[in-house]
Amino acid sequence: MILFALCVNPLLIKLDSKLRGIKVRHNTTETSAVAYADDITIFITHPNEIDEIKATLLEYMQATCARISEEKSRAIALGSWTKTTPIMNIKYYGDKRILGFNMTANINDSEKKSWAILTSKIRTHTQKACHRALNLDNRIRYVNEIILATAWYTTQIFPPPTDSVRQMNTAISWFTWKGAIFKVPLSTLQLPKEAGGRALIYIMAKCMTLFILRMKKQGQQKATFTTDWLTRWHLHERTPNPPQIKRIPAKFDYLYRYNI
Repeated sequence: MILFALCVNPLLIKLDSKLRGIKVRHNTTETSAVAYADDITIFITHPNEIDEIKATLLEYMQATCARISEEKSRAIALGSWTKTTPIMNIKYYGDKRILGFNMTANINDSEKKSWAILTSKIRTHTQKACHRALNLDNRIRYVNEIILATAWYTTQIFPPPTDSVRQMNTAISWFTWKGAIFKVPLSTLQLPKEAGGRALIYIMAKCMTLFILRMKKQGQQKATFTTDWLTRWHLHERTPNPPQIKRIPAKFDYLYRYNI
């Protein structure tokens, strides 16, 4: 993998130098291509860049004997880009699965589709695992460590829609109680064991925690889209805690000691 990364890096550098790339407003950070292993995503902003890409790929193939798989390649038209613009022999599609995410021309649709597929897989998993001979504690452990494990990757990019969380909770409740007549609510199972619960993961809370943590880490890096957006929205500055502390009435001055 390291050798392949070293081999493909000159191609990415050449693409960055030839293409305009996409950027946030008037910030200087530009992105023309991103790669993960042998999957490369190229951003085209003008039809004239297609010839530049052809020439760059041809030069790279001649130097490395690599080949572009046009059958496996996909093109997605974003914004005002029209599907009538030919890009080599690559077909246009309404969506493309990239690194586990179903990307479309619209972010909201990408989020919904990615979570719809993931939710369906989780529901199927609970149905197949329902007949396992597990007691209550082991069923909850199975949910926490296996069934929900696939959700933590997706939630770092797309927060889960409320309906997806509802469907996952329904599937988990069905799997946990296995058709029992007397059931304890999930809210009780989600309590710590010291409080009478079973430490079942609170899906929405963990999803939002992972998403915010991901945004925080991305925002601390240089030359990323997340950093550019956070800077533009003035979200890099520290938020007072408690908020609006200067407007707290004098009779509530004891709140000042909680300023952190």
